[in-house]
Amino acid sequence: PVFTQAPTPATLTVYQGQSAQFTIAPALGAGTISYKWQSNGMNLTNGNTAGLGIVSGATTSNLIIVTSAAGSFSLNLVASSLSGSSTSSISALTVLAIQPATTATLLDVQAVNNDWNTASDWDLDIGAVLLASQYPGSTNIVPAGTVLNTPDLGGAMFFPGSRLILQGDGNFVNNGGDTVIVTGVSTTSELRASGASSSFIYFPDLQMAGGQLDNSGNNVGNSNAGQSQGLLDLTGEIDIVSNATFYSDSGVRTSSLRTIKIGAWLTGSGTIQFSAFDASFNSNNLVVTCTSNTFNGQWLVTQGALLGSGLNSLGTNSITVGTNGALETLYNLNDPSATLILNGKMFLHSSDVFHALTVGGVPVSPGTYSYAALAAAYPTNFPAAWLLQIGSTFSNASGSITVLTGPPPPQSVTITQSSFSSSLGTLTLAGTNGVAAGTYHVLTTTNLALPYNQWSVITNGTFDNTGAFNITLPFNSADSQGFFSVKSP
Repeated sequence: PVFTQAPTPATLTVYQGQSAQFTIAPALGAGTISYKWQSNGMNLTNGNTAGLGIVSGATTSNLIIVTSAAGSFSLNLVASSLSGSSTSSISALTVLAIQPATTATLLDVQAVNNDWNTASDWDLDIGAVLLASQYPGSTNIVPAGTVLNTPDLGGAMFFPGSRLILQGDGNFVNNGGDTVIVTGVSTTSELRASGASSSFIYFPDLQMAGGQLDNSGNNVGNSNAGQSQGLLDLTGEIDIVSNATFYSDSGVRTSSLRTIKIGAWLTGSGTIQFSAFDASFNSNNLVVTCTSNTFNGQWLVTQGALLGSGLNSLGTNSITVGTNGALETLYNLNDPSATLILNGKMFLHSSDVFHALTVGGVPVSPGTYSYAALAAAYPTNFPAAWLLQIGSTFSNASGSITVLTGPPPPQSVTITQSSFSSSLGTLTLAGTNGVAAGTYHVLTTTNLALPYNQWSVITNGTFDNTGAFNITLPFNSADSQGFFSVKSP
């Protein structure tokens, strides 16, 4: 047999635990040809080889070694047949010893086209990929006043390290154009997702410790910041250590697609804030999909729509929806210990339960309310239709909300006695079921068809300590009819 090519690569350097692969074109020759890879002149066998690692393909033209020992190794392939044997040229494998886990800290706001693999931006002068290889188990820290860029790749990418921590005070900064966060001045940090198209990023452990994450767009400079045309899909594990913001910055062109999808396992107890780059609800939402989340902090939707698409993905946590925000779930949200504060919109088509509900600053009394009832009472907050959100198939309202506790419903005062004295020109009213020591108003009209809000208040009074009342009113006997009502408060 005759080899016509040398093994490739001719030289390879890896760290302990990494894989090394060598290939060579099959030898030419008559008859059946067998192969044996050798290391430093010794034949290799599949399986664990002491002093080298786990070997596979030892008798093929494609050798794979999962290295375990540091050192230098000379690899060659021997081809044999009935007519003899031949030996390939040598490839050199160098396995470097790994070092104990350490911590690398980002130094600055990364410049255009730099990313987490840019060595000069880290205090150890080593990029994230090499840090993970040479110091497995290490932590990358992004402190307040710094910004870390993802590679501008689009598609699938993986953070190479074991742990990435975004630090800060939890106060949101809209870093449009990548000019607001300043090293040594700002109190928050940022991870800027820079894919020009839809990106899938896996994080083994992303810890949001007061920092923020921006679906920014291309990492090509301030003039083009926010040019993303795709969804950002975050997977792996995200731990909300303290208040954290997920957002799309305001440096954006019209019709840009900036949705963020959290498919990662959410843990922690800080507050998650979401802010889209505008309030149009035009397919720029935050979609939460994982069904096993243990996150027990609060949700704050300041702008854009929060969509809980996976069953129980939002947990049983209190939710605050700002004036420019919206909330939607694809499942019946059962939050018996949580409060919904709704100052924005709810895209309601499920049957939800909350411990308490406040709409537009007004607490809602206990009870179950259909969509129709909610829309009648709060038309701005409960729209009949809305723009279809990414991740949803609903754009028309239905469903209901059950409120378990809240202010007591208004009491219905009961008039139990009325008497008229024509000689005195008076009408005496008595009744019960008022608020003890509370106030009441007596309203009247001569036209029962008149809307109630146009009746005239003729006097006020105070219930006694049992909620009863008794009041005598002047009445003109010349009037053919009169109607009276007692209202509390």
